[in-house]
Formats: sequence, C-alpha cells, structure tokens
Amino acid sequence: ARLAFPIVVQYPTPVLGRSRPSPFAPAMAPSRLASLLSLGLLSGSATALRRRTDEADPCTCKNWGQLYSSGAVKCGATNEFFQSTRMNRLSDKQIDQAFGYFGEQFCTAFYEAIDDNACANVMMDEYRGQWCYVDAACSNLTGGENVNEKVSWKMCTDGQDKMLRHYTAPQLYKFVQDNGLELGLTNKMAYTVSKYRWKYVSAFWDADLEYLKFAPEGMTVDEVRESLHARWGMRHRTFDEEMIRDLQALKDSGVPVSFDTAKDHHPPHVIVQNTSVYVVLPSLKPKMVCLAGCE
Repeated sequence: ARLAFPIVVQYPTPVLGRSRPSPFAPAMAPSRLASLLSLGLLSGSATALRRRTDEADPCTCKNWGQLYSSGAVKCGATNEFFQSTRMNRLSDKQIDQAFGYFGEQFCTAFYEAIDDNACANVMMDEYRGQWCYVDAACSNLTGGENVNEKVSWKMCTDGQDKMLRHYTAPQLYKFVQDNGLELGLTNKMAYTVSKYRWKYVSAFWDADLEYLKFAPEGMTVDEVRESLHARWGMRHRTFDEEMIRDLQALKDSGVPVSFDTAKDHHPPHVIVQNTSVYVVLPSLKPKMVCLAGCE
C-alpha cells in the first residue's frame, strides 16, 4: 500500500568527559591498592566490567550508527519516520517510499550519523517517549516490538537508559558537535516541543533580548537581537490561569523543553530548562547562544 504522508514538522546524565586525578593527590597505600585490585574496584576495571555487563545485557540500547552500518536493520524500519507516517513498522516497499521523502533528514543526517546509543524521541510535536534498538533477545521491550531475528526496538525508561531528553542544552550542543548533527533537528528529537509559540510565552521566563550578551562567530549581539525581534513577545504580558499552570509545570519539571518561534517550525528555536534560556540560531550549522541562566 502506498503511504499517505501527513506534513512533516521540520524542524541519567551523559558522560561528557572524565576528570583526571590531581598530580598532587597522595599515592594510594599499597594494601589499599592490592585490596581494590583484588575486588576489581579500580575505576578502569570497574568501567570495563560495567561495559562488559552492558554489552551482555540484550536490553541495552545499541549504538545507532554501528547498528545501521552492520546491516542488522534498515533505517526507517520502525520509528525513524513515525513523525510523518504514524507507523511503527513499515514494509520494505514503504521504507523505500518514505526514505525518498525523509531519508536525508532523519536517516543520513541524524540516526545513521549518531555514534552513540542515547534514546531519541518517537515524535517531535507530541511527546510519546523515547526509543532505541536492542538485541532481539531482549524480552523487556516496554511497549516496543521485535523487528527481525537480530534486533527489536523498545521504549526507553527514565533512570535506566541514556536518554537525550536528560541532556542539558550545553550537553546536547556538544553531542551535536561530536556527531556532526544539525542542532535544529536534534533539539526536537531530544526534547518535548511545547504547544505554545515562543513570542507568546517569552515574558514568563523574563527572557528579554536586552539580556543577550553573546553572539556566535560572524554575528554581533545587535545583529542577533535584530534577527530575533519579530519572534519575541512583549516583556510584560499577562497570562490566563491555564497558561500559567502549563508554563509553571514546564519550568518546575527541570526537563528541557523546545519552543518554535514561527509557524514554519524552522530555527530559531528556544530551549528552556528551569530558568535557563538558550536560542538555537539558523545557519548552515545552527549555533546556540545563552540568553538567561547561563552555565
């Protein structure tokens, strides 16, 4: 059957680096060292042991890029195009058809490029959880399904799986840089996208453009402010009770949320987490600047 695509919407803590021990730290006592060695508790041994355990667990999320390149599954077989197909399983013919529309954006430039196993959103404009591929032997798919004799997909679980929704905006920006991704798409594959357009809620975060102090390379602060002016709301704005409840819940959740600034859903986007406000600026490789609550 030929797919009828709806309009596509364009557009835990991850380890970002390990601190090195101080060269001035006192040496470990020999007896203590021997004890830890015998128990396998030195960081290197523990990390290796944990890695082997993860690899042995069939329900551990698989590295996206490595999985696709191995040929175990074809990008588009399950949730890669769910944003547009609303389907969890596609036939080979449907995959080829959908790939012609969305393959470059969602496969080549996103899933296949990720050298990591962090879970991603099933959808962008409505939060339906995050997912990943696992070994076919995994029996705890939490709503997922078997795909073939090699892999299944599962819904990820907070506190058990590494999930992009738990990355802070700066951590996600580094993830994007490390994997050569496009930030405008990636922030929507990581975070819930609010139903409110930013210009109507910016005052709730007291996010005035005058607070902007930094600009990406090649732009001045004034140029950034000017480019965002039409997409920003009034500094002092009243909100109805329902809107206040919704926005306060977002702020109190501590989880990053993405806002569109225009009907076309393209960048600029705004990411908020608690009282922090970041702006994803459009360019060939979208940049991010912090407006408030910067780290």
